[in-house]
Amino acid sequence: MSYLMNTGLQNAGTNLQSPLRFALAQNAELRGLLTRDDAEAVAQLNAYAAERHIPFWSNTFKFYGPEEVVRAQWAYTKKRLASIEGAESQEGAFYRFPISDAEKAAARDEQDLGYPALATFSIGARSPFGPPTWGHISFSPVIPMTGEAIIESQRVLSRVLQDFGRDVAVNVFPQSYHPRTLVILLMFSVLHDVEANRDVRRVMRRLIEVGAEHGWGEYRAHAAFMDDCAAAYSFNDHALRRLQETLKDAIDPNGVLSAGRYGIWPKHLRSG
Repeated sequence: MSYLMNTGLQNAGTNLQSPLRFALAQNAELRGLLTRDDAEAVAQLNAYAAERHIPFWSNTFKFYGPEEVVRAQWAYTKKRLASIEGAESQEGAFYRFPISDAEKAAARDEQDLGYPALATFSIGARSPFGPPTWGHISFSPVIPMTGEAIIESQRVLSRVLQDFGRDVAVNVFPQSYHPRTLVILLMFSVLHDVEANRDVRRVMRRLIEVGAEHGWGEYRAHAAFMDDCAAAYSFNDHALRRLQETLKDAIDPNGVLSAGRYGIWPKHLRSG
């Protein structure tokens, strides 16, 4: 037999999420507080969260294995969480396999129960789960795995979004699937609207610039922005790019292999 326990403050998958940001998405007057770091803004956010009992951050922990092991893991997790002032925990669903059809139907994600599915890959794409799009572009800077870095990145990147008239309340979430760093994810839809897509490109290029100013490199760059991301690594007159170009010329002198990939161009196609 095998068991699974799904526990946490919110159903947030494996990613750190901010229920407070989702709540503020419904309150236009308070959205701007997310881009500020003064004492008054912090006090207002604290008061708003306390009055409504909304956590600033949440996560979900999932355990698999024999019942004794699962319960021991959950007990240890609660013990570690207890060291965080104000932290609360809530036990989620507990399954004993094989599960019933009703339990499977009620599950948030069939993949958690071991049933192969492709629903995860529909996020941000054309699907019943969101508005019609023709793809997406994401800005995914890598930041240190610290609370201070999360707060700084949220404020800095939210300001950029605000400058471009974009919603700052439901974007900028840290993803925790890397073992030693966090990845911030901002997604933009590709539409059948030329001007809207141009605006996305402008926002992306500004985000890349601001990220570089704070030492945040891109996790994976869309092909349209590989040159921008490569240019952000500008230390010592772009020493990294010059090294990469030297290797490119030695290994692929005719420039026939993935020209321009990761911002590394063959000699005859380089600008400047």
